[in-house]
Amino acid sequence: MPRPVTGTIPAPAQRPSTPHAAAGYRTDPLSKALERQIDDLALMPISEDDALSEGALLVDEADRGEFSPWLISRTISLATQFPTNEQLQYYVGRLLSLSGDTENARLCWRGIVERFPQSYNAFPQYLRTVLNEFGGDIAKEILASHCGSADPAQDPAKALLVARCHSLLGETDEALALLERTHPGTLATEIAIEKAQLHRMAGRFDEALALLEPDEIAAAAPKLASNIQTGVRLFSGCLLY
Repeated sequence: MPRPVTGTIPAPAQRPSTPHAAAGYRTDPLSKALERQIDDLALMPISEDDALSEGALLVDEADRGEFSPWLISRTISLATQFPTNEQLQYYVGRLLSLSGDTENARLCWRGIVERFPQSYNAFPQYLRTVLNEFGGDIAKEILASHCGSADPAQDPAKALLVARCHSLLGETDEALALLERTHPGTLATEIAIEKAQLHRMAGRFDEALALLEPDEIAAAAPKLASNIQTGVRLFSGCLLY
């Protein structure tokens, strides 16, 4: 039978002032499983593509409110079979975040960032947990430390990461300004989607829809396109009154 990961680490007696201030260097269930390099569920062999498909379905199930600890243990098992696959570890982080286990979620995102330092997906999630637990000042310090002094616009992956972090911190204009001066290279679709998201957040629905007009971009973000179109209809309705 699967062994569910309950994943709740007892909180320290005194709340730490920064993410690294707690005594010792605690690790999350995913990091521990990767260190052991064993599969607790003793799964039959599964392909990497099948593991990714299953992981996405498990996260979707939790997103619909059908959460159970088994979803975490199952996804950790998938991730340990393919330890170099960032997306599978990202699914574990999402599930820990959805579980409400704040500390383990933060520790998991931190571990993913350490294993995939070039990731533009995991670090914003880590920053989100820091922001929620420790506030904006600490989050900004960690962002500055992580990104260094180089201009992020010179590297589209770093620009995308920093833009997402600015957005989390409520700095929408800074995020857009950075992406506007970034040459997207191979991340043209991802950056267009991020810009559309930022325009949507600012209520600029026409600009957002224009960015999603190319078929390949609209196909990559159908839910965002639908949300923006709904916003346009609602906004247009308001103008009638």
